Amino acid sequence: MKALVLQGSPRANKSTDILSDMLTKKMKSKIKDLKVTKIYLREKNISPCNACGFCEIKKGCSIKDEMAEIYEHIETADIIILASPLYFGNVSAYAKSVIDRCQMYWSSKYVLKDPIIDPKKKRIGIAIACGGNSYKRQFDGLKMTCDIFFKSINTKFIHDIFVDNTDRINIQDREEIKDLIGKIMTDVLKELEEEIIDNSNL
Repeated sequence: MKALVLQGSPRANKSTDILSDMLTKKMKSKIKDLKVTKIYLREKNISPCNACGFCEIKKGCSIKDEMAEIYEHIETADIIILASPLYFGNVSAYAKSVIDRCQMYWSSKYVLKDPIIDPKKKRIGIAIACGGNSYKRQFDGLKMTCDIFFKSINTKFIHDIFVDNTDRINIQDREEIKDLIGKIMTDVLKELEEEIIDNSNL
C-alpha cells in the first residue's frame, strides 16, 4: 500500500507540513506496511503548463522536467494527499503548477478517451490546507480546485482537513484536529477494506 503526500508549502515544519505529518503518522499506525512518499514540491523543478495542446493529440506531456517523477508516484499511489497553505483563496503556486500539469490526465480521459491512469485502480484522495484567518468560507475555492484535480487523476476525494486561524492558534494545540484525523482514518480504512474485498473477487 502506497501513500503519496504532495506537500505544496514553501516552508518546512510549519502548519501545513505538521498537519500532513500528523495524518500520515496516524495512517502508519493503522495500515500495515504502508509506504509513505512525501514530496516537497518547492524542491522540484516543475514548469507551469503552457497550454501547447500536445496532450490533446498524444498521451503524455511535452514538457520534460521533474514532473515526470510526480507522474510516476501519482500513477502508483493508493492514497494521495494534497497539502497546501491557503494563498489568495487557493493552493500555493507550487501545488497549482503540479495540478495544471495534470492536464495530460484530464485530456487522456476526456479528449482522447484513453485514460493514462487505470480507471479500475481504486485511489482515495485527501486535501489538507491551513488558512491564517478565521473567515469560514476561505477554503471554498481551494476545495473546488482539489475536487477537479482528484477527478482528473481518477481518485475518489473522500475527505478534506481545512484548518483556519493558524496565525493565532498553533496547529499542535488544536485538539479537534486529532479527533478529525481519527474520524478520517475510519473512512480511509473502510475504503481500503472495500478495495481489498473487490480485488479478492477478481
